[in-house]
Amino acid sequence: MGRDILSRLLGGIRLDLLGAIAGGGIVTIIAGAWALLAEHLKRAGRRTLEELVMLPVESLRAFPWLILVLVLLSLRQQGVVPTIVAASLAIAPRIVAMIREAAGSSPSGENAFRLVLRAIPVTFLLTVPGIIIYISASSYMGLGVPPPYPELGGMLSGAGRQFMMQSPWMALSPVVTLSLLLLIWVMAGEALLERLGFRSKAVWAKTME
Repeated sequence: MGRDILSRLLGGIRLDLLGAIAGGGIVTIIAGAWALLAEHLKRAGRRTLEELVMLPVESLRAFPWLILVLVLLSLRQQGVVPTIVAASLAIAPRIVAMIREAAGSSPSGENAFRLVLRAIPVTFLLTVPGIIIYISASSYMGLGVPPPYPELGGMLSGAGRQFMMQSPWMALSPVVTLSLLLLIWVMAGEALLERLGFRSKAVWAKTME
């Protein structure tokens, strides 16, 4: 039983991590292009066009992320890829806000493309744990990655919750693993933010809005 739990934990780490990296990489590039367009319009003095470009982003940010994930997942069947896509799209508006925050905190004389390009790696590093949370939360509620795929949130809601009293490690192991995985990424992101001169608290505030 111990070997089975360990193998599923390793499989869950691989699924969550690789899924978040793939989804985060693609959506960060798209969000970076979106933020670059909005920043260019702002510097060109075209406020109306800038507001039109940012209107979908601000509208989606008004909805709780869980609602966005549920709506996106309801449009397609359950599966690994749909869950990753839904989690990535749900966090996309916050990524645009993070990149614009990073670009806006720099002097206005700097090149907008260079500012956005420098912010993309940092934003990507902070996006990965967010997507992992989205994937795990949706799977925990039974709407994300379906069994028998090993996923940390799914492990907690399945056998982990069913046999919590008899075998508490079945519930504790995915929780501890997920917490450590997120902690590593958050600490790495904070360190990189400080190293590159970004104000980490301001960026994290944009992420959690």
